[in-house]
Amino acid sequence: SFFFFNDKEPSALALISLIGYIAFFSLGFGPVPYLVMSELFPLEVRETGCSIAMLTNWMGAFMVTECFASLVLAISAQGAF
Repeated sequence: SFFFFNDKEPSALALISLIGYIAFFSLGFGPVPYLVMSELFPLEVRETGCSIAMLTNWMGAFMVTECFASLVLAISAQGAF
């Protein structure tokens, strides 16, 4: 709704914004956790440690994504943020 102009078709601004966000996140702090994680674990346990860390990261992101809509309905958008 924010990126629709004249209620006819989606704006190119939405697509450009999404591509810009992904590009700048990838160039900025996006890959930092992966780099730090590979330096923290010793070679003997690096594969297992990185796998568990990434599983935890993705499960946490999944939980936030799944629970956010319910949270907004329960306590409003202002309370969720």
